[in-house]
Amino acid sequence: MAGLKYVNTSLILKYGNIENLNLFGYHRTMARNFSHPSITDISIDGILYALADPVRRNIVLKLASNESMSCSKSCAEGLSPSTISFHHKLLRENGLIRSEKVGVEVINTLRKKEIDKRFPGLLDSILKFHR
Repeated sequence: MAGLKYVNTSLILKYGNIENLNLFGYHRTMARNFSHPSITDISIDGILYALADPVRRNIVLKLASNESMSCSKSCAEGLSPSTISFHHKLLRENGLIRSEKVGVEVINTLRKKEIDKRFPGLLDSILKFHR
């Protein structure tokens, strides 16, 4: 395997298919799936921690008023891609959002119904006072 270069699937488009990639010394890597906690693993402490930051509260507020949004559309302008990614990762790990890769974008959905079932009224109470 010496000399193999690891790439993502975007190079397949450049070279046509995986066989052509292998001819040029590339080895295809798979995109990672997102991990989401089950509703029983979501804690009130995790939710409060995730929503302690005003940027993340704003993301949740935007997702609450839309069915789903890409990462870039749910954040304020001026944030770097790594900062946007970090905030969404923290919301996902604490069970507030569900993320799905669609093409080159990541589409996020608020898990409001699930959270309201486990912690009735919690999200509404927090977001009501968000400024």
